[in-house]
Amino acid sequence: LTHSPDALELLVRAVGAERVVVGSDYPYDMGDPRAVERIERAPFLSPAQRELVLGQNALRLLGRK
Repeated sequence: LTHSPDALELLVRAVGAERVVVGSDYPYDMGDPRAVERIERAPFLSPAQRELVLGQNALRLLGRK
C-alpha cells in the first residue's frame, strides 16, 4: 500500500511490477479506497503491468496460476 503515485512508481521501478500486489490496511482506516483506480490510471504502468499488480501476481503467490 502506498499513498502517493510517486511512491508506487519508485516501488515498481525498484523491484519490478511482477513483485507488487495491490493491498490494503483493512480493517484500519488509513487504506486507500481508490487504490485500484490509482493503479488503473498510473501512466508509468503498461496494461500488462497493471494486470500483474491488480491480480495476476496475487494469483501466482497463492498458487492459482
